[in-house]
Amino acid sequence: MKILSFKFNHPEPQKRKMSVWPVFLPFAGCKKRCVYCAQDLQTGETACLDFKRIGEKLESELNERFAQKKESIALGFFGGSFTGLPRETMIYFLSLVKKLKNKGIISHIRCSTRPDMISKDILALLVDYGLDMIELGVQTFDNQVLKLSGRSYCADDIVSACEIISRAGLSLGIQLLPGLPGHGLKNWFEDVLLSIKMQPEVMRVYPCLVLKSTVLARWLAKGHYRPWSLPVTVSALTIALQFFWRANIQVIRLGLIPEKSLTQNILAGPWHPALGNM
Repeated sequence: MKILSFKFNHPEPQKRKMSVWPVFLPFAGCKKRCVYCAQDLQTGETACLDFKRIGEKLESELNERFAQKKESIALGFFGGSFTGLPRETMIYFLSLVKKLKNKGIISHIRCSTRPDMISKDILALLVDYGLDMIELGVQTFDNQVLKLSGRSYCADDIVSACEIISRAGLSLGIQLLPGLPGHGLKNWFEDVLLSIKMQPEVMRVYPCLVLKSTVLARWLAKGHYRPWSLPVTVSALTIALQFFWRANIQVIRLGLIPEKSLTQNILAGPWHPALGNM
Protein backbone atom coordinates (compact mmCIF):
# COMPACT_ATOMS: atom_id res chain seq x y z
CA MET A 1 0.00 0.00 0.00
CA LYS A 2 1.34 3.42 -0.96
CA ILE A 3 1.63 5.85 1.93
CA LEU A 4 1.00 9.50 1.10
CA SER A 5 2.77 12.26 3.02
CA PHE A 6 1.77 15.88 3.24
CA LYS A 7 3.91 18.85 4.17
CA PHE A 8 2.50 22.07 5.61
CA ASN A 9 3.81 25.10 7.44
CA HIS A 10 2.91 25.35 11.11
CA PRO A 11 1.37 28.79 11.81
CA GLU A 12 3.64 29.51 14.78
CA PRO A 13 6.49 31.88 13.86
CA GLN A 14 9.97 30.43 14.14
CA LYS A 15 11.10 30.78 17.70
CA ARG A 16 14.24 32.64 18.63
CA LYS A 17 15.94 30.13 20.89
CA MET A 18 16.76 31.81 24.16
CA SER A 19 17.19 30.28 27.60
CA VAL A 20 16.55 32.83 30.33
CA TRP A 21 18.19 32.71 33.78
CA PRO A 22 15.42 34.03 36.07
CA VAL A 23 16.14 36.32 39.01
CA PHE A 24 12.99 36.43 41.14
CA LEU A 25 12.34 39.56 43.20
CA PRO A 26 8.80 38.94 44.53
CA PHE A 27 6.86 42.15 45.30
CA ALA A 28 10.07 44.21 44.96
CA GLY A 29 9.30 47.66 43.61
CA CYS A 30 5.53 47.18 43.89
CA LYS A 31 3.48 49.96 45.49
CA LYS A 32 0.87 47.50 46.75
CA ARG A 33 -0.31 43.94 46.23
CA CYS A 34 -2.93 43.40 43.53
CA VAL A 35 -6.03 41.30 44.29
CA TYR A 36 -4.69 38.15 42.59
CA CYS A 37 -1.02 38.41 43.45
CA ALA A 38 0.97 35.96 45.58
CA GLN A 39 4.46 36.14 44.12
CA ASP A 40 5.97 34.42 47.16
CA LEU A 41 3.77 31.37 46.53
CA GLN A 42 4.44 31.42 42.78
CA THR A 43 8.22 31.62 43.09
CA GLY A 44 8.89 29.97 46.46
CA GLU A 45 10.88 33.08 47.41
CA THR A 46 10.19 35.14 50.51
CA ALA A 47 9.01 38.72 50.08
CA CYS A 48 11.77 39.89 52.47
CA LEU A 49 14.71 40.20 50.09
CA ASP A 50 18.39 40.65 50.77
CA PHE A 51 19.38 42.28 47.48
CA LYS A 52 23.12 42.06 48.15
CA ARG A 53 22.86 38.33 48.86
CA ILE A 54 20.80 37.80 45.70
CA GLY A 55 23.38 39.70 43.65
CA GLU A 56 26.35 37.82 45.11
CA LYS A 57 24.64 34.44 44.57
CA LEU A 58 23.76 35.39 41.00
CA GLU A 59 27.30 36.48 40.16
CA SER A 60 28.81 33.36 41.74
CA GLU A 61 26.47 30.96 39.93
CA LEU A 62 26.89 32.58 36.53
CA ASN A 63 30.67 32.80 36.85
CA GLU A 64 30.74 29.10 37.77
CA ARG A 65 28.57 28.33 34.75
CA PHE A 66 30.94 30.30 32.52
CA ALA A 67 33.94 28.44 33.96
CA GLN A 68 32.28 25.21 32.83
CA LYS A 69 32.46 26.52 29.24
CA LYS A 70 28.69 26.78 28.90
CA GLU A 71 27.33 29.16 26.28
CA SER A 72 26.11 32.60 27.32
CA ILE A 73 22.55 32.87 28.56
CA ALA A 74 19.86 35.55 28.78
CA LEU A 75 18.92 36.94 32.20
CA GLY A 76 15.60 38.31 33.41
CA PHE A 77 14.43 40.11 36.55
CA PHE A 78 10.93 38.86 37.37
CA GLY A 79 8.39 38.73 40.16
CA GLY A 80 8.11 42.40 41.04
CA SER A 81 8.27 45.80 39.36
CA PHE A 82 11.96 46.23 38.57
CA THR A 83 11.73 49.90 37.63
CA GLY A 84 9.93 50.60 40.91
CA LEU A 85 12.99 49.60 42.94
CA PRO A 86 14.96 52.35 44.66
CA ARG A 87 17.37 53.84 42.12
CA GLU A 88 20.46 52.64 44.00
CA THR A 89 19.11 49.06 44.06
CA MET A 90 18.33 49.16 40.35
CA ILE A 91 21.82 50.44 39.60
CA TYR A 92 23.34 47.73 41.82
CA PHE A 93 21.69 44.97 39.77
CA LEU A 94 22.20 46.71 36.42
CA SER A 95 25.91 47.27 37.10
CA LEU A 96 26.31 43.62 38.03
CA VAL A 97 24.58 42.23 34.93
CA LYS A 98 26.28 44.74 32.63
CA LYS A 99 29.64 43.45 33.89
CA LEU A 100 28.52 39.87 33.21
CA LYS A 101 27.27 40.85 29.77
CA ASN A 102 30.56 42.57 28.90
CA LYS A 103 32.38 39.34 29.83
CA GLY A 104 30.12 37.35 27.52
CA ILE A 105 28.61 35.39 30.40
CA ILE A 106 25.12 36.64 29.58
CA SER A 107 23.91 37.74 26.16
CA HIS A 108 20.58 39.45 26.85
CA ILE A 109 19.00 41.33 29.78
CA ARG A 110 15.31 41.86 30.40
CA CYS A 111 13.10 42.93 33.27
CA SER A 112 9.39 42.91 34.05
CA THR A 113 7.59 45.96 35.37
CA ARG A 114 4.30 47.89 35.33
CA PRO A 115 3.15 50.38 32.69
CA ASP A 116 2.91 53.17 35.30
CA MET A 117 6.56 52.70 36.33
CA ILE A 118 8.04 53.63 32.97
CA SER A 119 9.51 57.05 32.16
CA LYS A 120 12.03 58.47 29.71
CA ASP A 121 14.57 58.92 32.53
CA ILE A 122 14.23 55.30 33.65
CA LEU A 123 14.49 54.05 30.08
CA ALA A 124 17.64 56.10 29.50
CA LEU A 125 19.18 54.46 32.59
CA LEU A 126 18.20 50.97 31.44
CA VAL A 127 19.61 51.56 27.97
CA ASP A 128 22.89 52.86 29.42
CA TYR A 129 23.30 49.62 31.37
CA GLY A 130 22.64 47.38 28.38
CA LEU A 131 19.06 46.24 29.00
CA ASP A 132 17.52 44.65 25.89
CA MET A 133 13.84 44.08 26.68
CA ILE A 134 11.09 45.24 29.00
CA GLU A 135 8.17 42.91 29.67
CA LEU A 136 5.16 44.96 30.72
CA GLY A 137 2.68 43.43 33.12
CA VAL A 138 -0.26 44.87 31.22
CA GLN A 139 -2.80 42.22 32.40
CA THR A 140 -5.65 43.90 30.44
CA PHE A 141 -6.44 47.10 28.56
CA ASP A 142 -9.91 47.34 30.12
CA ASN A 143 -10.06 50.25 32.58
CA GLN A 144 -12.86 48.80 34.72
CA VAL A 145 -11.09 45.46 35.09
CA LEU A 146 -7.82 47.23 35.94
CA LYS A 147 -9.61 49.20 38.66
CA LEU A 148 -11.25 46.08 40.14
CA SER A 149 -7.86 44.34 40.17
CA GLY A 150 -6.10 47.21 41.96
CA ARG A 151 -3.71 48.00 39.11
CA SER A 152 -3.76 51.83 39.53
CA TYR A 153 -3.22 52.68 35.86
CA CYS A 154 -5.37 52.92 32.75
CA ALA A 155 -5.24 51.85 29.09
CA ASP A 156 -3.72 55.20 28.06
CA ASP A 157 -0.81 54.57 30.45
CA ILE A 158 -0.24 51.17 28.81
CA VAL A 159 -0.17 52.60 25.30
CA SER A 160 2.15 55.43 26.37
CA ALA A 161 4.56 52.98 28.07
CA CYS A 162 4.64 50.70 25.02
CA GLU A 163 5.34 53.62 22.70
CA ILE A 164 8.23 55.11 24.70
CA ILE A 165 9.81 51.67 25.20
CA SER A 166 9.85 51.15 21.45
CA ARG A 167 11.16 54.67 20.80
CA ALA A 168 13.99 54.01 23.28
CA GLY A 169 15.14 51.13 21.06
CA LEU A 170 14.21 48.40 23.53
CA SER A 171 12.29 45.24 22.68
CA LEU A 172 8.80 45.02 24.13
CA GLY A 173 7.12 42.08 25.81
CA ILE A 174 3.51 42.07 27.00
CA GLN A 175 2.03 39.92 29.75
CA LEU A 176 -1.76 39.39 29.81
CA LEU A 177 -3.91 37.90 32.57
CA PRO A 178 -7.30 36.76 31.22
CA GLY A 179 -10.08 35.99 33.65
CA LEU A 180 -9.53 38.81 36.13
CA PRO A 181 -12.59 40.12 38.04
CA GLY A 182 -15.04 41.51 35.49
CA HIS A 183 -13.00 40.19 32.57
CA GLY A 184 -14.96 38.23 29.99
CA LEU A 185 -14.28 36.81 26.55
CA LYS A 186 -15.14 40.11 24.83
CA ASN A 187 -12.53 41.88 26.99
CA TRP A 188 -10.04 39.12 26.23
CA PHE A 189 -10.24 39.38 22.47
CA GLU A 190 -10.05 43.18 22.68
CA ASP A 191 -6.87 42.72 24.76
CA VAL A 192 -5.45 40.41 22.09
CA LEU A 193 -6.06 42.90 19.28
CA LEU A 194 -4.76 45.88 21.29
CA SER A 195 -1.64 43.93 22.27
CA ILE A 196 -0.92 43.14 18.63
CA LYS A 197 -1.31 46.84 17.83
CA MET A 198 1.52 47.57 20.31
CA GLN A 199 3.81 45.33 18.19
CA PRO A 200 5.50 43.37 21.00
CA GLU A 201 8.25 40.89 20.21
CA VAL A 202 6.94 38.37 22.76
CA MET A 203 3.81 37.61 24.76
CA ARG A 204 3.18 35.76 28.00
CA VAL A 205 -0.36 34.74 28.96
CA TYR A 206 -1.17 33.78 32.55
CA PRO A 207 -4.87 32.87 33.03
CA CYS A 208 -6.02 34.15 36.39
CA LEU A 209 -5.81 31.65 39.24
CA VAL A 210 -7.04 32.02 42.81
CA LEU A 211 -4.14 31.53 45.20
CA LYS A 212 -4.22 31.29 48.98
CA SER A 213 -3.78 34.49 51.01
CA THR A 214 -4.95 36.79 48.20
CA VAL A 215 -7.89 39.21 48.09
CA LEU A 216 -9.25 37.05 45.26
CA ALA A 217 -9.34 34.08 47.64
CA ARG A 218 -11.59 36.04 49.99
CA TRP A 219 -13.82 37.10 47.09
CA LEU A 220 -14.07 33.49 45.95
CA ALA A 221 -15.11 32.34 49.44
CA LYS A 222 -17.84 35.02 49.55
CA GLY A 223 -19.08 34.20 46.06
CA HIS A 224 -17.98 37.56 44.66
CA TYR A 225 -15.63 36.09 42.05
CA ARG A 226 -15.86 33.15 39.69
CA PRO A 227 -12.77 32.13 37.69
CA TRP A 228 -12.82 30.95 34.09
CA SER A 229 -13.20 27.21 33.55
CA LEU A 230 -10.38 25.22 31.96
CA PRO A 231 -12.36 24.40 28.75
CA VAL A 232 -13.29 28.07 28.22
CA THR A 233 -9.69 29.12 28.84
CA VAL A 234 -8.24 26.57 26.42
CA SER A 235 -10.69 27.66 23.69
CA ALA A 236 -9.99 31.36 24.27
CA LEU A 237 -6.22 30.87 24.18
CA THR A 238 -6.42 28.65 21.09
CA ILE A 239 -8.12 31.41 19.11
CA ALA A 240 -5.80 34.10 20.50
CA LEU A 241 -2.68 32.13 19.58
CA GLN A 242 -3.64 32.20 15.93
CA PHE A 243 -3.94 35.99 16.01
CA PHE A 244 -0.55 36.38 17.70
CA TRP A 245 1.15 33.95 15.32
CA ARG A 246 -0.31 35.64 12.24
CA ALA A 247 1.15 38.89 13.55
CA ASN A 248 4.55 37.12 13.87
CA ILE A 249 4.54 37.46 17.67
CA GLN A 250 6.08 34.71 19.78
CA VAL A 251 4.02 33.47 22.72
CA ILE A 252 6.74 32.35 25.08
CA ARG A 253 4.57 31.25 28.01
CA LEU A 254 1.02 29.99 28.51
CA GLY A 255 0.17 29.52 32.18
CA LEU A 256 2.33 29.64 35.27
CA ILE A 257 5.28 27.28 35.69
CA PRO A 258 4.13 24.25 37.74
CA GLU A 259 6.34 24.80 40.76
CA LYS A 260 5.40 22.85 43.89
CA SER A 261 5.19 26.10 45.87
CA LEU A 262 2.50 27.22 43.42
CA THR A 263 0.44 24.08 42.82
CA GLN A 264 -0.14 23.34 46.50
CA ASN A 265 -1.59 26.84 46.98
CA ILE A 266 -4.08 26.97 44.07
CA LEU A 267 -7.66 27.24 45.31
CA ALA A 268 -9.45 27.60 41.96
CA GLY A 269 -9.05 28.63 38.35
CA PRO A 270 -8.07 27.13 34.97
CA TRP A 271 -4.96 25.31 36.14
CA HIS A 272 -3.24 22.60 34.11
CA PRO A 273 0.51 21.79 34.19
CA ALA A 274 0.57 21.46 30.38
CA LEU A 275 -1.79 24.28 29.42
CA GLY A 276 0.36 25.26 26.42
CA ASN A 277 0.21 21.74 24.99
CA MET A 278 -3.55 21.65 25.41
